[in-house]
Amino acid sequence: KDWKTLLFSEKERAENLMITDMMRNDIGRIAKTGSVEVEELFKVERYRTLYQMHSTVKGITDRDISEILLSTFPPASVTGAPKKRAVEIINELEPFSRSYYCGAGGLVLSEESFTLSVLIRTAVGKGKKVHYYAGCGIVWDSVEEREVKEMHLKVEAFKKAGSLIFQR
Repeated sequence: KDWKTLLFSEKERAENLMITDMMRNDIGRIAKTGSVEVEELFKVERYRTLYQMHSTVKGITDRDISEILLSTFPPASVTGAPKKRAVEIINELEPFSRSYYCGAGGLVLSEESFTLSVLIRTAVGKGKKVHYYAGCGIVWDSVEEREVKEMHLKVEAFKKAGSLIFQR
């Protein structure tokens, strides 16, 4: 897909807006009243093998890092909605533990200074094996073939890096 196709896709915008609303809710539970705002909405970034749409939600809080993580993880971009039931279904259907996949990774300097990202494309190596995890957002009007193609685009960089074992 080119960036314009992604940016103006009703399906992609609806999915991103749902996630953004859920992020506002998650952050709103721990943020100071009135401090939650959407800083960027429907921003499209270019990566080597694909374009990715994202939005940025921020808020001001006096909570510690563990409370922030408990309020925001697992993130809506990974679970979908309703979050609690989606997590139950994921746990019922997936034949493996997600481990680091979809967790948080980053740099923690102190309780007030940290940068974390959701590990949505994750490679875990053990011995001579590497397991790579990726997914795609399934919504009401998703088309299976397109979602599978999107997932393959997401793994393209790792496929080019070497021979890997892929799990679904």
